[in-house]
This record gives sequence, C-alpha cells and structure tokens, in this order.
Amino acid sequence: MSLSGRDTLSSHVVDIGLLMKLKLNRRMKYAQYVFLATLLSGIEHCLAQSCTVDSFSVKDNFDLKRYAGKWYALAKKDPEGLFLQDNISAEYTIEEDGTMIASSKGRVKLFGFWVICADMAAQYTVPDPTTPAKMYMSYQGLASYLSSGGDNYWVIDTDYDNYAITYACRSLKEDGTCDDGYSLIFSRNPRGLPPAIQRIVRQKQEEICMSGQFQPVLQTGSIRDELCQLRTPSQLIRQAKVLTKGRLAFGEDPWTNMPPFGKLGSLMLIHI
Repeated sequence: MSLSGRDTLSSHVVDIGLLMKLKLNRRMKYAQYVFLATLLSGIEHCLAQSCTVDSFSVKDNFDLKRYAGKWYALAKKDPEGLFLQDNISAEYTIEEDGTMIASSKGRVKLFGFWVICADMAAQYTVPDPTTPAKMYMSYQGLASYLSSGGDNYWVIDTDYDNYAITYACRSLKEDGTCDDGYSLIFSRNPRGLPPAIQRIVRQKQEEICMSGQFQPVLQTGSIRDELCQLRTPSQLIRQAKVLTKGRLAFGEDPWTNMPPFGKLGSLMLIHI
C-alpha cells in the first residue's frame, strides 16, 4: 500500500472515531437531559403536592344520612401498634338527634398466633359544622382487653353508593405532616371495586401522601360465631356489660379488672 493510501485509511479511521465520539456525546447529553427533566418533574410534583395534614381536602357537602349503612374495608394503611387484621366491616346509624354512631367488627392476631374477634362501638361529633366530613370519633372496645379512645375521622372522598376513603392522623410532626396516621378504603360490596373507581381511589391515596402504603384487607365472611355477629352499638354495649358483669361502660377505662394475662401491651383496636 502506498503512503498516500495509508494516509487516506488513517484519515477515514480518525473520521469514524470522531463520529462515534460525537454520537456517544450526544447520547450522554440526551441521557443527562432526560435525567434532569425527570428530576425537575419530580421536584415540581413534590412542591405542588403538600403533605401537610391541614392541606388535605375532604368530601364537600358531606351527607351523613347517605353515608350511613354497611361498609366493608378493602384496603388499609395501619397506624403504629396493633390494628384490625381482616374481615373488617362497619355499620353506621344516624340517631334521632342527628348524631352518627357505628358498630364494627374485625379479626386481630395477638402474639402471632392467637386470632380473636373484636367488636367496637363508636360515636361521632362534628367540631366545625362548615366541614361535616371532618369528624371526631370516640370509640370503645367491647371487651376487657380492648381499648377506648378517640381519633379524628375524616372522610376524604365517597360517592356513598360504592366507595369511601377515611383518614386519621394521630400525631403531627413539626412541619405539619403526619407522624402516625391511618386510612381505610371502604366499599359497599365486599368483593371489591370496579376499575374506574379504583383509579379514583389511587388518586386520593396520592393526595393524602399514602400511595403505596396500603395493604389489602381479606373479606372471607369467616366471622360467623355469635360473639362476632355485627350488632347495633347499644346491643354490643349491653352484651359487653354481661360479659364483664356490668363493669364496662362507654368511656370507662377498659384496663380495669383485666384478665390474668395483663394488658397485652399497648393494644389499640379500632375500626377506622
């Protein structure tokens, strides 16, 4: 090969090398652009979506009477501590004075092996009449090993006929975000929700900053014994008094006269 031929070949090799380097640089720049665009989009989304509890929206013009009736929990985000495990359901009733009360049931596993039924009674108040979807719930476990207390009870969204999303925050961080909170997805049908409503639910989960934190609630209808049959709150309270020889009353300290196994730690069984 002549010298000029070698020079020409070398020139072509250099040109190909430069071309490949240019393409590589372009790809790297494009990848960097995509990464930065994604990062900026995520930052913008986080800035646009506030996770402070006070910023969460609730159901407008909430109607207690339409909300009343039987609901089944399909998914839940647990608070800290013990919480109802499966077959969770609640029935809401409106009293003559307009107060909403509820009776609920579910199963919970203690010590990793002992499955028990939990019956609860609750009543609700509306601190601010202009925001009826933001209620306060006072609950009572109707057995000596169940606790009593109170939580906020917010109805984030519902169409009354198919689904409802409830939310409660027990404690706040200094920045106003929730430190310990829980939420449940309810359905009128224990078999689930149609795809269109599932999309609405996912959107609401994002709005309360709990996306990806929910776990499904099993609904097998396996709670069939007499103790676990859902009753009205007044019936449950009467039954609880019989079981505890009259020592248990709504609002009374449930840790009084505990059975020999003690208080079972910080047992907190609630339905919402």
